[in-house]
Amino acid sequence: MTTLSTRQTAFLVLLFVITSFSLITLDNRAALEPLKAGLHDILTPISRGFDRLAEGPGGSTESERALAQVEAERDALQAENIRLQAEAAEVEDLRAQAGVKNKYPELDLLSARVINRDPAAIEKFVTIDKGREDGVRVGMVVVDPQFYLGQVTEVSAGTAKIMLIIDVSQRVGARLLNSKADGIVAGRWQMGGRLEL
Repeated sequence: MTTLSTRQTAFLVLLFVITSFSLITLDNRAALEPLKAGLHDILTPISRGFDRLAEGPGGSTESERALAQVEAERDALQAENIRLQAEAAEVEDLRAQAGVKNKYPELDLLSARVINRDPAAIEKFVTIDKGREDGVRVGMVVVDPQFYLGQVTEVSAGTAKIMLIIDVSQRVGARLLNSKADGIVAGRWQMGGRLEL
């Protein structure tokens, strides 16, 4: 290995500074544009070739393909999770309904689903998917496995309107659990409350 003398080192540094200054000056005057364009034309196909090699046969890199596959699996698992949560909630509802049927075998119960709510929010009612053809009549009570919900106020062939207990038009007799005192529970939703005893 040879070493450079101080004179040779100084000459190389001076040559580097002069060359750099000249190139900067020429670049500022746009004198290097033809050279840049020629280099660009030569190097662009080479760069594209390296990009294609990195991408592989599918047009995307292996990591991009793996990421797309993982995202697809994640989306499928999220959809399955939502479906399973809905099924679990339905199973819990059915268990609760079966519990009510076992606890009160003398009652003739009919399961229904809510298909609509009051769109104007003037009254507090829901519409269910059972009606006159299913044996529903005006005045029947509607219960959840744990609560009194309301009363049937309108019936069509396949649907029924249920006025919920919190609507101001609703009143029902009640008894307090602790004191066993009797009273009337009245809905107060339109007045800013829920129920009043």
